[in-house]
Order: sequence, then C-alpha cells, then structure tokens
Amino acid sequence: MIVEQISNGPTIEYYRHYREVNEKLSRIAHHISSRLNKSGIPTWNINPSVTTRELNTVYNQTLRTDISHKMVATRAGMGWIGKTALFISNTLGPGVRLVTILTSYPLPLTRQPVLTSSCGTCSLCVDACPADAATGQSWYAGLDRDLFFNPWKCREQCIKFGEQFNEDIRVCGICIAVCPVGSG
Repeated sequence: MIVEQISNGPTIEYYRHYREVNEKLSRIAHHISSRLNKSGIPTWNINPSVTTRELNTVYNQTLRTDISHKMVATRAGMGWIGKTALFISNTLGPGVRLVTILTSYPLPLTRQPVLTSSCGTCSLCVDACPADAATGQSWYAGLDRDLFFNPWKCREQCIKFGEQFNEDIRVCGICIAVCPVGSG
C-alpha cells in the first residue's frame, strides 16, 4: 500500500496517487450528478480537494471551505474527525478520500450522525506530526477545528515537503500512515 511507505514525509508515489484519486472522484461525482440531474434530481458537487488556484483566493485566508467533506461524512454516520483533523472512516480508517454530492431530494436516514471522536486516548498521529499541528484534544461536533488543530502549521510543513520534490506538493500523509484504525 502506498500510504505504508510514508514514514518521514510523503513519497512522490503518494502525491501522484493522491492527485489521481482526486481526479477520479471528481469524474465519478460529475457523472453521478449528471445522471441525477437528467432524472430531475438537483445536485451540487463539491470537488474532493481545493485546487492550487483556489488556494490563492479566499481559501488561503482561512484554510476553510464552504462545505467540509469531513463534516458531511460525520453527519452521514460514516466516521469521525481524528486529532489531526483527518476524517476517520468507521471501517477503513483515515485511508479514504471524500467527495460530496448534495441534493435537496429527500433521502432516507440510514445511519445516525457521528457526533464525537472514537480516538480515545490514542495520540499516535499527534506524536508523529512533524508540524506539531495538533493539540491532542478530541473532536466533537461543534468544536472549531482551530481549537484542536492548526492547519497553518500543517500547510507550512506540507509546502516544505513539496520543496523536496521541486513541485507545488501540499500533502504529508504521516498521520494517515500511523493511524491504527482500519490498518489491518
């Protein structure tokens, strides 16, 4: 697995896989949305990741988006937010990428929203973070991200990692690699 190769920072393979998966998720979401729209069901796609162009606009001021895939996934009962602000899937751990399709079409509730972290006392990701971006506090619904995780520190470390590849790479993956949830 590509993530298992990450120890002291991202590999070029991880970065390429990250981009490839994001592009594939965008295509799949667009295809699903198009089919739903043709059936009269309105949709709104949110791409899996912020583009470099978007990074240099309003997003760059707050490192926040209008809609968080992680929060949508917690409300859909799929998992929780970890101590380094990763989405942790109930079954797959942090090794997932998300894309969101919103609709006003009434859908049945199939799972209860997840409102608290299941990380407990585990702090592997906090201890492994080269940016020292996490406080170690557990997430719960309503807790502002900036109170348990500093995205600016994370972003700066990701930029440093990118300089090693002479590319505008803004990924790390260490916290994903050390998380024991879904790793076996």
